Amino acid sequence: MLFSGERRTGRPVSDRKLYLSRSKRRWRPRTATACRRHRHPAKTCCMETIITRPYASPCGPLLLGCLGERLCLCDWALPERIGRTRRRLLRQGVTGYADGTSPVLDEAARQLDAYFDGGRRCFDVPLHLLGTDFQLRVWKALLLIPYGATQTYGDLARRLGMGHGAQAVGAAVGANALAVFVPCHRVVGRGGALTGFAGGLGAKSRLLRLEAESAGRGGREG
Repeated sequence: MLFSGERRTGRPVSDRKLYLSRSKRRWRPRTATACRRHRHPAKTCCMETIITRPYASPCGPLLLGCLGERLCLCDWALPERIGRTRRRLLRQGVTGYADGTSPVLDEAARQLDAYFDGGRRCFDVPLHLLGTDFQLRVWKALLLIPYGATQTYGDLARRLGMGHGAQAVGAAVGANALAVFVPCHRVVGRGGALTGFAGGLGAKSRLLRLEAESAGRGGREG
């Protein structure tokens, strides 16, 4: 009996068996302690489902999600946006979404309530950023933009050492799935123009106005 691929390889039977065995091992589901592709612990990468719950914000519906004890999702619950974010996170190794509750989701909702009431300026929910190395650099830079302030895409690119990389930076900003917690709404176009925003320009304008008014009368830092 011929093994599959025998005529292509011409290997002796013993070598073919070894080749097939290695092939099967290579495609076996990964259950090791680390994901070889993403270099993250498997329990926080390829082996987990994101637990989600909805959150009704004054600026539009949001979907909160966590991996373990860290928040990884606070995204605008718009059909096209949800599908795009889900596909990206699946490529990062997440196995899917499941409705549920958790202490970190409840705490995130409480802190969002305080933020939208104008009484909270920063968050202390532990975050899990899921993205490429470049996206992570951009998102961490967003965390440095002060409450009530804005920065242009060009300025953000220059801060990252990418003088002519405003377009690439803009794409990474647009992929941010932790809206409000990672404040992508504070990035504006040249001259302060409001540009594309996953939650819509109305939501972006409202978030900036909320922060400007709260900063003017003095809000709570944490």
